[in-house]
Amino acid sequence: MFQLTVVAFSALLATISASAIINKEVSRIVDASTSVVRVTTSIKATNVDGEYQLILPNALASHLAHMAVTSKGNVLSVSAPVM
Repeated sequence: MFQLTVVAFSALLATISASAIINKEVSRIVDASTSVVRVTTSIKATNVDGEYQLILPNALASHLAHMAVTSKGNVLSVSAPVM
């Protein structure tokens, strides 16, 4: 099982591009309890073989604060965003 967690300071609109990947669970939590709104999007996917592309519009990508990827509890590397 592959899990991708994305945290941003603005609404996150994501387009996921992959052919054989199955998104088992997708959730979004919006925390507006402080002056900084925190949006956490979690994607659990199967059949990920090497690459999972998450595409964000540049206007949203520039507000991305943190991205973490784990697989079976192991933290995986994330490529730097390309704008």
